[in-house]
Amino acid sequence: MTSSDTEAPRGSRKFIWLAAGIIFAIAAYTGGWFYVVGILERNVDQTLQRANDDGGQAVCSNREARGYPFRVGVFCDKVSFTDGEEDILIEGNGFRTAAQIYDPLKIVGELDDLRLRLSDSRGGFGATGQNVRFSASLDDPLPQRASLTLKELSVDSMPLGQGLSTMLRALAGEAHMRQREGNLDLSVRGHSLRLAPPELPGGIDLARVKLDLTVEDGVRLALTPPDSLRGLSFLVRSASVFVSDDAGVTISGPISIGADGLIDARLEVEMDRPAEVAEKLAVALPDQAKEIRSVMGGFAMLGNAASLPLRIEKGRARIAFVQLGRLPPLD
Repeated sequence: MTSSDTEAPRGSRKFIWLAAGIIFAIAAYTGGWFYVVGILERNVDQTLQRANDDGGQAVCSNREARGYPFRVGVFCDKVSFTDGEEDILIEGNGFRTAAQIYDPLKIVGELDDLRLRLSDSRGGFGATGQNVRFSASLDDPLPQRASLTLKELSVDSMPLGQGLSTMLRALAGEAHMRQREGNLDLSVRGHSLRLAPPELPGGIDLARVKLDLTVEDGVRLALTPPDSLRGLSFLVRSASVFVSDDAGVTISGPISIGADGLIDARLEVEMDRPAEVAEKLAVALPDQAKEIRSVMGGFAMLGNAASLPLRIEKGRARIAFVQLGRLPPLD
């Protein structure tokens, strides 16, 4: 027997063992994927059951787990939630989530559309949005980070959310949250907005709005919501409203609310192109047009980029050396 005859069977055996190893690895990985899916589906079932046990109703219709081989996620044709008192209704179509199999706690997802309705006892308004995208880094008891973006946001003063009395429309909006040393950093942005609350009969168009703030001790407050604003403290990194691409107002600084409900704040007010801002507000609020033009005229004297300090001490507000009056206590 030649050496080539003995090497052939050995090579064949190595190939067989290699093939068997690959098949075993694929089978083990597939089993692990279905094991993770089983855990995911049990968690979804438990979440839905908790909502139902509390008297509400939570639905994820035609649920299906997808994503093999490298992802895992839940797909539902429709999702909805109603609390026990039917004060809150949340529903959406085309619910899809995904997470990498090696990092199942970092989730991304989307909804084709979203609808929210609050009863009169909860404020009585409705909201709708399209093309909703969200992500979260899950943790116990709150996500470490969470984000949401959506298009064509509409907020109505009627709880039906059917555009019967639209207070706000936005071409796009986004919201972000993260935990940081027990505090909560929050950020909200809106683009191409139309505001039309009852106080603004003619409405007003805005290019963009932005709110970035930190809620001190926000993690605890999120878990046990307070009954009052008293005792809360915030750091406003930036709160801005722009009536055009380069004309707007920005406020920043710390704010605290005392046990008596009175506000203390040390804020900086920055005004870009104050004359343009004044005219926009004067048209939206014709009854206050004279006062608006007078106040904004002071900013305009400082140029197209003006900045002044706004101080509030025990509810008494002043900007620079001008007393603005007293703010009522907050509940």
